[in-house]
Amino acid sequence: MEEILEIRKECETPLELLKSEAFSRYVEIYKSEFIKELKKREDSNLKEDVVHKIDYINSIDAKIYASILRVTHHIKVMN
Repeated sequence: MEEILEIRKECETPLELLKSEAFSRYVEIYKSEFIKELKKREDSNLKEDVVHKIDYINSIDAKIYASILRVTHHIKVMN
């Protein structure tokens, strides 16, 4: 909860939030937890898919995530 308050304090706009260090830390924490959950399924018959997802998640950082959100928002506004 402290991280959320920190983000709110330092960011006045959604764009500032996406560019903030606090958001970057949050993304890394979320990725780490998600990967832990995926690794629990590595021994299943979906191992190849799980490994692919882990590699993909590891390749994404907060800047990439923010750009995905901006593009998605832009597309919604255009429609």
